[in-house]
Amino acid sequence: MTFCSAVMAIKLILTKKHRMMRCLWTQEHGFWMIEQWNNISWSDTSHFCLGGNDGCQRVIRMASKKYSI
Repeated sequence: MTFCSAVMAIKLILTKKHRMMRCLWTQEHGFWMIEQWNNISWSDTSHFCLGGNDGCQRVIRMASKKYSI
């Protein structure tokens, strides 16, 4: 058994409403032209810490059990 220490992963649960909204979004935007997609401003939510504690919790688990509670 291999154990590892890592930042606790948070698994977001998609509800039935979330899945329905994603499906509707893809149906509405599936036939967009390249010019329309070029008008979208894509961003991510990455962050970093320049020092000190960023508040992340660390856990020790088996390497194959990333999302196990």
